[in-house]
Amino acid sequence: ACHGPDARGIDNLGVDLVASPFVARSAAPDLVAFLKAGRLPDDPASLTGRPMPGFAWVAEGELRALADFLKSRNGKG
Repeated sequence: ACHGPDARGIDNLGVDLVASPFVARSAAPDLVAFLKAGRLPDDPASLTGRPMPGFAWVAEGELRALADFLKSRNGKG
């Protein structure tokens, strides 16, 4: 919901994950760990100043599938 149905972001909410340098440089297992933990709005790496909720409650396989999807879309702008 925050990054849009095509992962290209929503103004003032979630960044474009297709063009994200963070997604590009992160291995899929690192993305899974990030998705589980989330990011606080005051984290220096935050681009929006908004919280990125953690999704530790989502099954590991689903998070891995999401990470693989993001990696496959990243850079295909």
